[in-house]
Amino acid sequence: MAGGMRYTTSTAGQVSIKVFLIRNCQWSMNLIEAWVIMGPQTPYYERWARKQNSLLKDKQISNPDDQSGLIYLLITQKERWAHKNYVENDYYLHRYWLATVDDLDSTTKRYMEIEREVDMLRRRHAEKVNQFYGTMREQHVDREVAVLTRRHAEKVSQFYGAMREHYLKDKDYWKDYLRRPFLTHFSGCQPCSGQHSPAFTWEACWKGMQRALNFADNQVLSRFGFVHPDLLNSTFVSPLQFNFPA
Repeated sequence: MAGGMRYTTSTAGQVSIKVFLIRNCQWSMNLIEAWVIMGPQTPYYERWARKQNSLLKDKQISNPDDQSGLIYLLITQKERWAHKNYVENDYYLHRYWLATVDDLDSTTKRYMEIEREVDMLRRRHAEKVNQFYGTMREQHVDREVAVLTRRHAEKVSQFYGAMREHYLKDKDYWKDYLRRPFLTHFSGCQPCSGQHSPAFTWEACWKGMQRALNFADNQVLSRFGFVHPDLLNSTFVSPLQFNFPA
């Protein structure tokens, strides 16, 4: 789950479930069963509305929803559910596509620069050891984030003073934009109905989806020595030279 706060206070907005990852096991099924009985398809819907509204004082919508239902469980049945629920408040889980797709080329470039410096990350490997290599890559990305954040803070300090520098450090401004989010959401594109938002064209949506999908595809293909050199061309895959990008 994505959220900026721990579920320790009775506030409806403390946890966002826009991104909800769940393990396929019996414990998860038990959680879903306890959660789903608060939904509008059950005869207890109005009763749950009264209970949630009495606990979550800042709830803006009177009827129960999936977010307030989960928060209610985590607060009122903390001993049963809280110890196996983790609220992510550090990693950039999701981001709007317009703010993401244009940065994918520079993200690829940053990854390649890291691999040039760390020869072990250039090794082709089996899926079984993905976690090991992923952890190693994250450590080097963290170092790059720290360096670039410090450089940006120095520039900010020169131009805007110590107050602006402090603000950017607190907000982790650069940390969000130096990583690709776990999920890129294409809200407003409506590819099935074709009734996309007038703020952008259908072609922009389609090209954005192609770029995002091929970028993700490259993360898998590169382990086996292949790559989409053009993120807008899904049909063409080229082999990578051994030890690329040394």
